[in-house]
Amino acid sequence: MAKTVSVRRSSQGKLSRDKIKAAFAKNKRLPTPYEERLYQMCSAIPCGKVSTYGAMAAALQSSARAAGQALRRNPWAPGVPCHRVVAANLELGGFDGDWGLHTPKVKSKRALLVEEGVHFLGNRIQPSCVLDADELLAAVKSTTVHADAV
Repeated sequence: MAKTVSVRRSSQGKLSRDKIKAAFAKNKRLPTPYEERLYQMCSAIPCGKVSTYGAMAAALQSSARAAGQALRRNPWAPGVPCHRVVAANLELGGFDGDWGLHTPKVKSKRALLVEEGVHFLGNRIQPSCVLDADELLAAVKSTTVHADAV
């Protein structure tokens, strides 16, 4: 099961050295403030649940395409579980730059989700496993409160 990681900056506003190395290894740059917020939201999606690119975009007042492109650049996968984000029609969508149900990467996305307890109806996620924008915001708030209490 994928462990989620915090992408919040330290109290001094700095990312850890390991996170910086991972970001540069994949993207040759640090995540933008938008990407950091998106990755934090993605990290709040619990095992057994998914959300959609559109719901994440609505919660961040963005666009689904911007969310998808940012998740494609996720330097901390699977710690930041971008595999838990799916298309609006509840099909898997893309994964690691690949698209299509029969591609190896999208097949691995499905396998990760099944292992985490996400249920499918054919090629689509069961609606009971999907978080909407309001539920995402509540999940982020909940994880932030818990992290601050520790």
